[in-house]
Amino acid sequence: MEEGQGIQKQPIVSVVIPVHNEEKWIAACLESVLRRDAFTDKEIIVVDDASSDRTNEILADFPVAVIRNNKPVGPSSARNIGVKEARGRIVVFIDSHCIIEDSQWMEKFLSFFRDPEVGAVARYF
Repeated sequence: MEEGQGIQKQPIVSVVIPVHNEEKWIAACLESVLRRDAFTDKEIIVVDDASSDRTNEILADFPVAVIRNNKPVGPSSARNIGVKEARGRIVVFIDSHCIIEDSQWMEKFLSFFRDPEVGAVARYF
């Protein structure tokens, strides 16, 4: 079967974003990941950690996979839940209050993995 006929191509990158009551930030975060990035070979997984605000309503407006927890488990466990569902060869974690401003951020990030000795990359702001 060709792509588009029921089988999706495995993405290179899975972007995992844990959220809990982030109605104030999540739309801007997702817009920055989706619209300021020309890199298209990715999937975005949002793990909703039992939000009780409008977070889920906002997520419905974006082309992302959403995993919902009924009980909060915290951001680290939410990230692990996202990793279990990720299909990408590389997993990127972004917090829901982060805004990506560099339109080449993904290409720059992936450039580190050209070195076969690199297994993980972190950037703190």
